[in-house]
Amino acid sequence: MPCSHPSLRKDSGRWVCAACGAVVAAVSSNAPTAGQDVVGAATAADVSWWDRQWFGVSGRGLVVGAATLPLAWLLCWMFPFFNHILWLFTTLCHEMGHAAGALMVGRPALPAFDFSFGGGVTMTGERRWWLLAVYVVGVVMLWRQAGAQRWLRWTLGVAVGAVTLLILTGLDVAWFVWMGYGGELVIATVFLHRALTGVAEVYPGERWLYGIVAWVLLGHALGMCWMLLFDPAFQHTYLMGKRGIDNDLVRLSDDLGLSLRSVSWMNLLVGLLVPVAAIIAARLFPREGPRERPRPQ
Repeated sequence: MPCSHPSLRKDSGRWVCAACGAVVAAVSSNAPTAGQDVVGAATAADVSWWDRQWFGVSGRGLVVGAATLPLAWLLCWMFPFFNHILWLFTTLCHEMGHAAGALMVGRPALPAFDFSFGGGVTMTGERRWWLLAVYVVGVVMLWRQAGAQRWLRWTLGVAVGAVTLLILTGLDVAWFVWMGYGGELVIATVFLHRALTGVAEVYPGERWLYGIVAWVLLGHALGMCWMLLFDPAFQHTYLMGKRGIDNDLVRLSDDLGLSLRSVSWMNLLVGLLVPVAAIIAARLFPREGPRERPRPQ
């Protein structure tokens, strides 16, 4: 089926199809501005449902995102080893989230798998002010190089304000404890965005794999919160902790002065926002079009 060129992008004075990469026309004075989605060689009514934009995502992307949800559940149910492998990946995302959250507030951290008791463990040290000083130098350098990129300066300002607020309010510990769960949600959002848009798809079918992994990651994260709310046996096991240390949501409930049930509901609701965040990311960062892979000499 020939491509209907649903949207175009400007490339070296030409309009190029963002879906197939074909050159459609030369840029003229009455052409759309760069980055604006237009319908090429056909009116909007002639564009197929497969290529039409829905909520900023193509019909193809919505099909991939919706179809991989039951497919992920079916694969985990039929092949427990597949679910086990993705549990290891979930643990990796979880511990990397802890480490990233700790490093953001100036605490050295080292993520690792826990081969003795299962799962993972992130060793976190006390705050190092020299590490924060390195961040300050980096922020100043980026700020000076940002030039006219106001969005970059806004991002830097928000990041500096957030880190400062976390440290001054003493919520930095709660932050990197929560970021274990947050790391799972972030990676699930990134993978679901790739499934919806086809970004980073090098070989056909990779976006389907991104969608499956994203839904499994999200299912693991939401499933833990659900069991904490409605499974007494899991609640008892979770409250026992590991290595003499309380589990993350127990520590988070103590730091925030909330009940474990309230923290579980909060995390469950935040996790349900992942598909919404992925759709928003798809609108802001659509696929730029396929890139040609270099041919071997």
